[in-house]
Amino acid sequence: MELLGLDEVRTCLGAKWNRLADQALAIATAEIKRYLSDQDFFKPESETRFLICFASLNREQAMHKASLIARAIRARLLDELPEIEEQTSVERFVTEVDPKDLAGRGRGLADRLAATLERIQGELEVAVAVQRRTTIKDFQLLFAPIWEVSTHVTTFNRCQADTASVSGALARMRTIADNDQVQKMRGELDCMILARGVERLHGSLRSDASVSLLVPLTFSTFLDPDTARDYLKILASVPAIYRNRIVLELRGIGNGVTISDILSLRDRVSGTTDRIVAEITEDGALLPIFELGDIFGISFDLSTLGSGGTCSSQRLRKIVQMADQASLASYAHSANTLGVASAAIRAGFQFIDGPAVHLNVTEPRPATRLKPMVDMSEAAPRDRAVRDSVSNAQTGAKRQAPTARPGVLR
Repeated sequence: MELLGLDEVRTCLGAKWNRLADQALAIATAEIKRYLSDQDFFKPESETRFLICFASLNREQAMHKASLIARAIRARLLDELPEIEEQTSVERFVTEVDPKDLAGRGRGLADRLAATLERIQGELEVAVAVQRRTTIKDFQLLFAPIWEVSTHVTTFNRCQADTASVSGALARMRTIADNDQVQKMRGELDCMILARGVERLHGSLRSDASVSLLVPLTFSTFLDPDTARDYLKILASVPAIYRNRIVLELRGIGNGVTISDILSLRDRVSGTTDRIVAEITEDGALLPIFELGDIFGISFDLSTLGSGGTCSSQRLRKIVQMADQASLASYAHSANTLGVASAAIRAGFQFIDGPAVHLNVTEPRPATRLKPMVDMSEAAPRDRAVRDSVSNAQTGAKRQAPTARPGVLR
């Protein structure tokens, strides 16, 4: 038996679901029919879920065909419903049913099928609990030193969970858990990053007073009341002396999020910090709407930028220009090569991190002057007063004179 769930599609569409549900379900129905033989059958089990019977396939063959159906549905949804983002997935669960069991007396076919699916649900709940415990146990926090272009100093450390382990854990969760459970795990990871980051900050400040953090916060964490409450509790517990050394970076901002949503979240954390950086996508749709004082800055993930040469540089410059118009600090993340780092410098980003700048480290790095190994003459000019104002606000404390070291953008 095969279940194809469209719950994540419904979540992505939000308020638009009612208008587009018929089209989405018609797409799913058409793709399912396209893959069924004359002996197979299916029926809708709910408004987003289908029950499919492959009459002559074994479990391995059913898994393969289920994967083909899931990919086909997802491809058509992405093509015909642009409101659905690329991370949308179609759930599938497979189990094998002995025809002899279905032929037994006492319970009807529906009862036996329902009992089988309830057993699957129990197995999935156990698998989700095990995956959650494993993710927490294996969690590792890393720091990406952030280089300030104007001063050549690493002013901040961007907190991030070990990418490989977290990405793998979330990918496995998506195959066995519903969207709410995946979001809950994301929220728990956010809580762990914040708490562990402050712990490392505390240890580093014993020997150096120039350490500060950029802490990621997934927007969906505040969509769930439980994870939002937990995060605010941890945030409120940050010692007051460390609060001016933390900037929250709001990530995973979907297309349906408005400026009001962001400002509402800003107000909820304002008791601990008033400095919010919002991650934007390449189109920068939210940028022209921000006004002076709305947030502290914007960030952009350079790893999402395609290899567009001059065109890519122009898009980066446009992002920086819009940030400048709203007097926002600008951060460029994940510069993986010298070329990408140079493009971010030419575009005018104030702060850059990534392997081309400095490899990730296991402890926050204090302010360190790093010698640039690219041509800085093409760096976009900025108003010095605005730049100095942003830099002073960033550090939250008087910066010590660091020792110059070669090796930035290497």
